[in-house]
Amino acid sequence: MSGNRNPNPDELKKSNFDPKSCGLYTLFKTPASEHVHQFLTHVVRGEKAEVEAMIQRDPRLLLEKMQVKDEAGRTIYGTAYQIALGAKDVSPYPGQFEEMAEMIERHLAKHFGEEERNKQYNEQFPEGFEKEEEARKQRDLDALQKLFKAIDKAKNDHELDDAIKVFKQYLEKENTREFKTGYHFNEDLFIEAMELYDRYYNKFGGFNSKKNNLVAVKGFGGIEGYFPANMAQAMCDGVGKKQQLTRSKLLDDKKTCFFDPNLGVSHFVYSYYGGGRSCRRAYIHCDAASRDFKTYVEQKQKPYQVAKYRY
Repeated sequence: MSGNRNPNPDELKKSNFDPKSCGLYTLFKTPASEHVHQFLTHVVRGEKAEVEAMIQRDPRLLLEKMQVKDEAGRTIYGTAYQIALGAKDVSPYPGQFEEMAEMIERHLAKHFGEEERNKQYNEQFPEGFEKEEEARKQRDLDALQKLFKAIDKAKNDHELDDAIKVFKQYLEKENTREFKTGYHFNEDLFIEAMELYDRYYNKFGGFNSKKNNLVAVKGFGGIEGYFPANMAQAMCDGVGKKQQLTRSKLLDDKKTCFFDPNLGVSHFVYSYYGGGRSCRRAYIHCDAASRDFKTYVEQKQKPYQVAKYRY
């Protein structure tokens, strides 16, 4: 990390930052608020190349905050760095390659110093935020277990539909608030869903049974619809791959977007080594998929568990 001191705004004006070339301040080209919104929308959508190009043109964008919506429909508020941190758009192998948060952090420290980086980081993860995260994880787990128990007890299609409806209403309610601190998504929800699927697999009727297909398509798919962009991109690349994200959101047919309107309605996304595949029925078991996804999530956390700051 750079140890640069925080530059004075007047110093920036005297340096190589030409206001005529900076979109943020060139109001005759693009209104400032619209320009900031465009920049932060690129961040929340995981569009790393576009984000870096805009930073290189005007680093002062890194100090701007605004409310934007991600592709899951969540309302997110923060700076570019804070949005990337909240989405956990970080590298699972930081010594080998950068993802969004590391790239933004590098530019932030270079132009505005460690003090600004620390300030933004601490605003995103304030004292006590872990308790809120744990409370959300428990709510997620309770809702998920309630779903599986309801499906287990269901005697007809109406009861099955009601079970899914209650779970989807829970997900919608949890994601209607404005996300200003902490993380945007709890990956444990998806991991636990796959583990419960395996646990109930035979009880629900085995291969291609109505109950297992319902869990896969509307349960898995319903949860996947709330993935942050970088997690969707990892699913499309194949979560088992040890490589930098390509940033594609297309499934392996090269035409279906991960955030297709029918996700969780007619299909779910199964991620394998070759990429992400649209599936309309349950597979036999998902222990391998669960293991790969869990490993990927844990690998993104591992480098920061002993660091001076955490992701």
